[in-house]
Amino acid sequence: MHLLNPFSALLVGTTLAGLASGVAVNNQLSTENADTPFADLGLSAQFWAKMSAYCGKRAPKRDTFQPLAETSIPDGYDLVKPDAFKSYAQVIKWEGAWTEHLVTCYGLVVVGDAAQPTDKDKLLAHFFAIDHSMDTLWNKIKVDIGGKGQKNLRAWLSAPEVATAYPDLPKADIQKLEDKMKAVIKGFTGKEATVRYHNMQDVPNAKGDIGTMQLNNEDKSVRIDGKLVPFGG
Repeated sequence: MHLLNPFSALLVGTTLAGLASGVAVNNQLSTENADTPFADLGLSAQFWAKMSAYCGKRAPKRDTFQPLAETSIPDGYDLVKPDAFKSYAQVIKWEGAWTEHLVTCYGLVVVGDAAQPTDKDKLLAHFFAIDHSMDTLWNKIKVDIGGKGQKNLRAWLSAPEVATAYPDLPKADIQKLEDKMKAVIKGFTGKEATVRYHNMQDVPNAKGDIGTMQLNNEDKSVRIDGKLVPFGG
C-alpha cells in the first residue's frame, strides 16, 4: 500500500475542503458586468424592510418577535444561512447542504454537468429578501456554477406562497418578485425552475421540515419541506 507523507496528506485534505466549500460566500464581488434584476424591480424600501423582517422570525405577537420553530439539519450536512450559498465540485459526493427558515426568503438549488471533477456542479442558496442582497448573491451564483461552461443546468426553487402572506405584506409586490426570480433562473439555465411553495404563516409555527430545502451531493437530489422533488415534477 502506498502511504502519503504528512505533507501530501495535508495537501489532499486541504484541497478536498476547498472543493467542498469553494466560494460559498465571497464578499469581494466585482461590479463589472453585474446584473441588478431585483433592484431594477423598483419596489419600495418599505416593501423590502417588511419582507426581510420576517426572515428568521415569526409573526408579531404582542409587539414582540419570537424565534422560529426548530427543525433538525441532517447529520453531516452543511448549514446554509440567509444571504449565502454553498457549492460543491463534481468530485464531492458525500452529504450535502441544507437551509431552513424560508418564510419570505427564497431557497434555490442549481445543479449541472461539469467538464472537470474539480469544477462546481451543484449548489444550494438562501436568498434574503432584500433587493441588493439578492442581486449580489445572484451574481456570485452565476460565476460559481456557470463560470466554466457547465452544461444542462437545472434549478429548483422554494418560493413563498403569495396567498399566505401576512397582512402587512403587499401580495402584488410579492408576485412581482416571484415572477422576476423565475425569469432570471430561466434566463440562466435555459429551463423553467421546478417550483414548490411554502406557506409563510406555517413556517414559523409548525414543527418539522416546513420552510427547509436540502441538496444531496451524491445523486443531486433535492428535498423541499422534507419531500423529495424530482426535476420537472
